Amino acid sequence: DAIRSEAALPARQNGPRLSPTPLAATDLRNFMDLLAAITAETDASMLLPRLAELALATGSANFCAIALHDPASPEGGGAPYIEGMTAPPGGALTELARLDRPPALLRAVLDVCLRTGAPVVSQNPASEDFAPAARDAAEPLPRSLCCVPIQQARSVLGALYLHSEVTRHAFSGSRMALVQALADQAAIALQNTRLLHHLQRALDAQTRQSEANRRFVPEHLMQTLGQAEITDVGLNQYAETEMTVVFADIRGFTAISHQVGPKQTIEMINRYLEHVQPGIAAHGGFVGNYMGDGLLALFPGGPDMALFGVTAMARGLNGYNASRGDLPALAIGAGVHLGQVTLGMIGDPDHIQVGVLGSPVNVTARLDGLNKEFGSRVLVSEETVARLAQPERFALRSLGEMRVRGLSSALKVHEFLETHDPAMIEALIRARPTFERAVAAMAGGDPDRAAALFQQASAVAGGDPVARSAG
Repeated sequence: DAIRSEAALPARQNGPRLSPTPLAATDLRNFMDLLAAITAETDASMLLPRLAELALATGSANFCAIALHDPASPEGGGAPYIEGMTAPPGGALTELARLDRPPALLRAVLDVCLRTGAPVVSQNPASEDFAPAARDAAEPLPRSLCCVPIQQARSVLGALYLHSEVTRHAFSGSRMALVQALADQAAIALQNTRLLHHLQRALDAQTRQSEANRRFVPEHLMQTLGQAEITDVGLNQYAETEMTVVFADIRGFTAISHQVGPKQTIEMINRYLEHVQPGIAAHGGFVGNYMGDGLLALFPGGPDMALFGVTAMARGLNGYNASRGDLPALAIGAGVHLGQVTLGMIGDPDHIQVGVLGSPVNVTARLDGLNKEFGSRVLVSEETVARLAQPERFALRSLGEMRVRGLSSALKVHEFLETHDPAMIEALIRARPTFERAVAAMAGGDPDRAAALFQQASAVAGGDPVARSAG
């Protein structure tokens, strides 16, 4: 009714009636549209300017101030911050701006409203108790003013202040009702923006936490354990699954670390991992453990993806060496094996970490150790090669059967050639038939013939460290 009265619409009689005055009806629609826009506003930087502009129009005022308690202070306490907007007669609206030194009259009126939670209205401010404060500060007094609380339930969030420099009785009963209705809707919108802000901060914090969790607990592991959140993973929880395991480490790491010192060693490892880890992830793998200069990568997608991943790691290493600056050049070796592994969380209730256990883990480490003995780069078990979906896509050569520490029987091993540069790969493939005849001769108990064939293979390849070491 207050809105209809102020907009010059007739009172309701058995339902709403349209005003015969088109301008008044338009004003009412505009007011309601702006009021709805304020209620729906979720951006605090837009809410307050809209509120001030609508308040000035609703109250036919020349000045509007909005005082709000700082939501970051305890229970919203502390001195409120005040923003003001001016609508000079015949002039354009100013921008809503922070009032670092609000007028004495404004401070006095806001203090009463915020302290009591009750509206303050005066049709003659010069006769009020707060007038002397304005006079002492040599401030001009408005002809009328009002101040209404912005509150929700019993919580006073702030206050909305208006004054007119032109009209003595600017804030009549119906106009005050409009201003209070505006303040009530502003309280709802303000609470909504703050709730949304808190929710967004909580979501951002959760996102950062999830990203941090992924740095310590790979998402693939979470999926394997059947859990969506790290908080759901408990100590002793595990899963058994078949994966292709890759163990890789840096050649000559101990000597390098002694040479460059601890600070540069850490920088070197991190820079190296930055280059090789993306190749693992790009082929569906993830790092199960970092062990000093070594890493244990797991590939759930099968041995083909694992070998593609090893090739990508080698390219990443080339990228490191090309852009290493004053860091040492690096070379790596790797072992690849396929089998059942156990993934789980190990530790104590106060500290848990990812654990990867099983025979394939040990075998890959042993294969990597054989690289150092034979001068090879990557050794792959027969079980892995036999399970390749497209073996023709990979350059491999057999090294025959080898005794691997920790295994009761000999293990047939292949050398993976794809980590060399293209010219070397072609040369090793050309020499492969001769090389594999040498391996067969060695297995057949003819070391002299094997040595001769290894020398031939090395010559065909233009230098083959594995053939030279075997010959």
